[in-house]
Amino acid sequence: MLDVGANADTKVLNMYQYALMGKYYAANVMKVDNPGIGLLNNGTEADKGNMDHRKVHDLLEDDQDIRFIGNVESRELLNGAADVVVTDGFTGNAVLKSIEGTALSMLHLIKGRIMSGGVSAKLGAAMLKGTFGEIAKAMDYSQYGGAVLMGVKAPVVKTHGSTKAPTVKNTIGQIKQMIDSKMIPELNDYLTSHADQLQEIKETIKNSK
Repeated sequence: MLDVGANADTKVLNMYQYALMGKYYAANVMKVDNPGIGLLNNGTEADKGNMDHRKVHDLLEDDQDIRFIGNVESRELLNGAADVVVTDGFTGNAVLKSIEGTALSMLHLIKGRIMSGGVSAKLGAAMLKGTFGEIAKAMDYSQYGGAVLMGVKAPVVKTHGSTKAPTVKNTIGQIKQMIDSKMIPELNDYLTSHADQLQEIKETIKNSK
């Protein structure tokens, strides 16, 4: 998902650039074949959202080199609604922290109910210990490393302020993967090849104001 907080103020052209960078990262680093690009919005209909999001929607829909799947809602993010999700940095950061908070609240709620539920609840939890462990592992962000800062000249990964050793280890592995894939120079070449297209879009946006 781009952007999740690096830039709170995001322009239409920026979100289109996020789609290009997200497509490249998904295809060349994460090895996703022909990644689907979605635009985070307050509804799946094409006319949803504010004016900026409508413009971004139209730009992505008109780009034949992008497999644009349309608008996606935040409630579908964890269900694999898209391989790459484009949004502005303010909204993306708010959604990210909401997901983190919900995951922590659910785990605490389940644990609290088990501890206060008596013997039967504890016996049931013991029988489902393996299942609970798998759920907790799936919701543990520490195993995935950090957030990649794209569009810079060297591999940069931002980890959480409360990061512990396992996350640091996975972040180093994440950076190694970026280096091995030669993402930085190739992404620069990829964006350079779209320079004329981006300039044309910039002029179109400017003239539409």
